[in-house]
Amino acid sequence: KDISISGSNLSSAGFGANNFISQASVSLRESKGQIDANIADAMGFGSVNKGVMLAQVSSVSAYMSSAGSGFSAGSGYSVGSGKNYSTVFTAANTITISAASQLSKVYNVSAGSGFSSGSTLSQFATMKTTALGVKDETAGVTTLKGAMAVMDIAETAITNLDQIRADIGSVQNQVTSTINNITVTQVNVKAAESQIRDVDFAAESANYSKANILAQSGSYAMAQANSVQQNVLRLLQ
Repeated sequence: KDISISGSNLSSAGFGANNFISQASVSLRESKGQIDANIADAMGFGSVNKGVMLAQVSSVSAYMSSAGSGFSAGSGYSVGSGKNYSTVFTAANTITISAASQLSKVYNVSAGSGFSSGSTLSQFATMKTTALGVKDETAGVTTLKGAMAVMDIAETAITNLDQIRADIGSVQNQVTSTINNITVTQVNVKAAESQIRDVDFAAESANYSKANILAQSGSYAMAQANSVQQNVLRLLQ
């Protein structure tokens, strides 16, 4: 039979309505795939880590209709037949909704009361949800979203550390360059000092020689003067 879907407080009727189905994303830094909300809930995936649930009441019902080709009213696929009449997904999805099953604490499934004979409709399941989301979620590794938040924090810290290391490296390079320049300047100053000392020594040596010559000349002149006086005295005698 055909499957008819009806609901209340939903933006669109069906099992994929955004107003009552939470999505579980499989992502490592980027969205690589998504898990169907019903499958995620049945597998026990949670998305709350010390968060506050946001409540809203919504419901959706599934019916069998004889309008399509398939099973007739007498085929045995009716409420209470026990022939797995409430299978919604295929075997590949491995999800079966029955009267006693619960997808999670959020999605409750119960058998419907059915319709009278000749109505061509048989209500076999009703799903209701009163929890549509969470808020005030914190970072943690117990959920995928929390783990991604922790990875974002770690990545930000690594980026900041790299920036600090780059700044320190730049300052270190500047200090090294300054030390090299000072070393070269020191060598040049010492070389200039040596040349200045050499020039000063040569000048002082020349002055010393000049003064020595003048002193010797004075001594010679005095000796000659004394000699002249003695010669004059000898002549007078």
